[in-house]
Amino acid sequence: MHHVAPHIDDERSIVVRQLTYAGCVKSVSYVPRPDPITSLRSTMGEVMLTDGAVAVVTLQDCRPVLPEADLSRRRARFKPGNYAFRYIRRQVLGYRNDIFRENFIYGAYALGRVTVKALRPKPPIPGIAKATRPQTHTQPRTAVAATR
Repeated sequence: MHHVAPHIDDERSIVVRQLTYAGCVKSVSYVPRPDPITSLRSTMGEVMLTDGAVAVVTLQDCRPVLPEADLSRRRARFKPGNYAFRYIRRQVLGYRNDIFRENFIYGAYALGRVTVKALRPKPPIPGIAKATRPQTHTQPRTAVAATR
């Protein structure tokens, strides 16, 4: 489930700050909206607050503020390994992701819960009688002797 921060202007500031750090911003201005709604609730019932302004960002070609943040020179030096190395690396990273990042503890808990539920005796459903074998009504046979 995705949660929205209560002060949505903070998210707007983060986006502008990251674009500025990457050197992609030429200018920024904040334009107030007419009759803004400054407080509202999300569909999940969370309160969201805003000043009602819109950030207008004029973009440019990205030039990082810090020279070490420029990755274009590093990309030119990168040389991928041979096919066998890349295959092994992909397999190791895949297994690591399955074990550590897929919440191993919750997986063990869920497996235990399902196991206990499967082994626990089922309670009878009220109003439904147990199925029993139908009774056959047979008369005891008696031997009748024939008399002549």
